Amino acid sequence: KWIQKYLGTIPSKEKTELKMPEVLPQLTPSYEHIGKNFPNRLMRICFRGPSSKNLKESVAISMFTTAVSSGKSSPMHQKFVEKLKLASQTGLWFADNRGSSMICASFVVKKSASFKKIEAEFIFFMKEVFKTPLSSIDLKRTRNQFKVYFLNQLKTNSSRARLLVNMNNLYGSPQKFEEYFKVMNDMTESEMKLYSKKYIRFDQRQTVVLGSGK
Repeated sequence: KWIQKYLGTIPSKEKTELKMPEVLPQLTPSYEHIGKNFPNRLMRICFRGPSSKNLKESVAISMFTTAVSSGKSSPMHQKFVEKLKLASQTGLWFADNRGSSMICASFVVKKSASFKKIEAEFIFFMKEVFKTPLSSIDLKRTRNQFKVYFLNQLKTNSSRARLLVNMNNLYGSPQKFEEYFKVMNDMTESEMKLYSKKYIRFDQRQTVVLGSGK
């Protein structure tokens, strides 16, 4: 209905296939230290994610990364900021692109902390997260965040248009927004972990650090 109302009067053009550049697989861990004289100390540990054509995997990973790292009560903030005091800020996020996507952990590293220590602690932390049930509070908070964000996209004509365009660009069809909401609503914790673990492969991680120290 929305597609016909807002886009139906626009004459269609010949459809052209958008070819995305080929992304070579990451077969071994990599570690790169750049900008050693940079005043801030930053760190990212990234993994190749799924193709956006797989909606269920994308939603599962998005919800998992949010549950693990969103807010000061999240497991990741509590581990690296409050308990270990290795970082002042942390995050785990999923960048869903039409081609190859990325799952990245980010850290604003304290001056006294070791980059290598954080990398080792992150691997240990994620293995524990995959084995240990997430708290009901984290899961409920994640579902509420996703529902509120999704419903906010339906409030105005411009936000609805952006939603339809994003669904088309990422998942191949504007109508995918209905499937997205159902998948999000039905997603279980075991599915979040199953699909996230499939791509968070520690033997294929890419680590980049910025700033002084080791």
